[in-house]
Amino acid sequence: LIPAGFEDRIEVKRWEALGDGISDATVAVSHDLREPPPQRKPAAWYVRQRQKIQRGLAAMERDLGDNEFCYGGKFSLADIAAGFALGYLDQVLPDTDWRRDFPKLKKLAERLVKEAGPDQSKQIARAFELTLARPPRLDEIGHAKEFLASNRKQIEDDARVAGKPGLNSAFQALEAISLVLLNTNEFFYF
Repeated sequence: LIPAGFEDRIEVKRWEALGDGISDATVAVSHDLREPPPQRKPAAWYVRQRQKIQRGLAAMERDLGDNEFCYGGKFSLADIAAGFALGYLDQVLPDTDWRRDFPKLKKLAERLVKEAGPDQSKQIARAFELTLARPPRLDEIGHAKEFLASNRKQIEDDARVAGKPGLNSAFQALEAISLVLLNTNEFFYF
């Protein structure tokens, strides 16, 4: 997931930093929106956070170009960071229509989902392979399916409440499980 060569490693880590920056700004906005209106940050603060997100997306779009993968011609931590940032943005700030403004990133996100096909067990197995470099155990597949069903229902309920019922909850649930896997104590950086 992280190349051995110094320059390649730095480039992959730069992609990771871009993804983290987008995610950090997304978290900041979503957490502040949970506050009662009188306690929320001023409108200018929201504009700055959204500008951070847009600049990060623009850098990813520019650097991705017409490449199939974010960096180096094969799947790496750069693709995980980009995929997570895009999925998290969908889940937490669904009003941000990044697909319209960044079609190359849209294509990347769709390809990452397409690799595993429509079979949920294969999607779970691919998520484990990409994040933990191992196949899931049978009990892990069962737990992951339960997580996906619960998460998908929550995403759909949240989308209905927000008046955006057309969101792709299956895609977002897969992104959420990837985040869970990346946050396990089994995932580590070399």
